[in-house]
Amino acid sequence: MERPVRFTVFPPINADSCSDGCSVSCASGSTCGSSCGFQETRQERLDDLFFALEEVGYKLGRRFVVEFIDTGSALYTIERLNMLLVPNDEPTVDGETFGEFMNVAAPVIAVDNHILFMGEYPGKEELEKAVNEALG
Repeated sequence: MERPVRFTVFPPINADSCSDGCSVSCASGSTCGSSCGFQETRQERLDDLFFALEEVGYKLGRRFVVEFIDTGSALYTIERLNMLLVPNDEPTVDGETFGEFMNVAAPVIAVDNHILFMGEYPGKEELEKAVNEALG
């Protein structure tokens, strides 16, 4: 049986909470500061990315898995991220460089451990083209 194509996404860190200190998600209607609009927009972009990845996966005509890495644990995220960065000849991150890297490079989007995009949300057509090129 053929193994599924794996889409992996490292979303921006803290994408599901307000950046101004609120402990409640912006989507819950809390009265966080003006940063909530930014957070909601980022979450909408991640949702759109998820649906685009699913659509591209269905068009491949193969089994596929879409995996969004839970960035809640920095140590786990650093380990998983380095497992992706090394085979792509990218510099690795550690506890000191992780936050800065994620602020610049997230989201990181890969297919079968091949990095497609770093720091941008591609359109569906651009994503489909990059996936097809990567899978050859």
